[in-house]
Parts: sequence; C-alpha cells; structure tokens
Amino acid sequence: MTFKTAIYLSSACIVIPFVAYLTNFSGGVSPQTSDWANFGSFLGGIISSIFSFLSFIMVLLIYYNSQLEKSEKEIEDRIFKYIELLNSNFNKIRVSFNSQTTIGNDVFSRFNGAVFKAFSDAPQLSNSEIQGLMLQNSFFKNSIIEYIDLVVVILNYIDKKGGTKKEDFLTILLSQLSEQQKASFAILKHNQLLDFFDFKQKAFLDTPVDAYIKLGEKMSAFKFEN
Repeated sequence: MTFKTAIYLSSACIVIPFVAYLTNFSGGVSPQTSDWANFGSFLGGIISSIFSFLSFIMVLLIYYNSQLEKSEKEIEDRIFKYIELLNSNFNKIRVSFNSQTTIGNDVFSRFNGAVFKAFSDAPQLSNSEIQGLMLQNSFFKNSIIEYIDLVVVILNYIDKKGGTKKEDFLTILLSQLSEQQKASFAILKHNQLLDFFDFKQKAFLDTPVDAYIKLGEKMSAFKFEN
C-alpha cells in the first residue's frame, strides 16, 4: 500500500460515514448539543473501527514486504555463493597428461579442440583414431565436468528463484564464463540447452551453438569398440 493510497482510503473513511449520516438524518444544522453528541458518537465509532482495520492491514503489508525483501536477499546471497564456488572450482582445474600440465581455460580449450577434431565433418577420422582421441580427451572431460554440472545447478536455481531479477542474475553468471567454457557446456549438456532457453539466447548470441550441439550429439552417440 502506497502513501497516496493510504490518504485516499483515510479520506474515504471520513467522507462516507459523514454522507451516510446526512442522507439518513438530514434535518439541517441542529442547535441541540445532544444531536451533535450523537453525531460525534456515530462518526467516532465508525471511523475508529475503520482506522483500526486499516492499521491492521498496514501492519500485515509491512510484515509481508519485509519478509519478501529478506527472501530476495537470501536468494541473492545464495546465487553469489554459488558463483564464488564456481570460481573456486575453476581455479582447481588442472590436467597433467604426457608430461604436460594444462590449467584453467586451456583445459576447456583442449577438450573442445579434441571433440572438434574427432567429430567435425572434415577431415574424417577412422573409428580407431576417434577412439584413441576420446580416451585421451577423457582426462580433460573428467576435469571440467564438475564445473559444468555446477553451472547447471546455478541455472536451475536462477530459473526457479530468480524472480524479477532472473535476467540480472543470468547476466552475472555469463560474465564468469569464457567462450571456451560456454562451448564445453553446449557440447556436454546439449540435451539440456532447451531447458535454459534464456541462457541459450544470451550465452550463444555470437557463437555457433548449433555446431557445438551437433558435436555433443555425435560424441554421446559414439560407441567404443573392445
């Protein structure tokens, strides 16, 4: 309830009983003090009851608004804690393979590059070559999958709890993701992108997301030979 609304309601509480009294007991201005006493008792009884009810409503609205603000603050804090955890997870991403150590965003880049090499339309690799490449790439996939899963958790939370600030929270999350990380997400979670339509629209605005989805589908469908 706004201040202006409260003024209107208060004015109505005064005017309506006054008009009702004059309509039913119209006889001009009375010189009798008893008539004025009755009029005062009538107005006082009606108005005090209405104002008491309005005061109760105001208290309820204030309580509701305070609880709503508290809930929104808790949701915002939770999202930022998730993002802190995401950044902490990113700092731990490290793969040691063939006497080489790859860290951070380079791990995503190596994973995406291997998937592209194995499953892009050209050049065509043999099944055994793809199998060898994917076995090597499993080190990189295992290193980044926890990070990607955490992105899904955050997206689900924003989608369910973001409310009117959903777009803002989504923008903040996207600011934490590099293009290589977004590509890895599209490859590994290609079957979930439709669940996060807003994310897809914003995250892959200038990125060939359909190509990544196609790579992800090919990788999921690939059968390893014994």
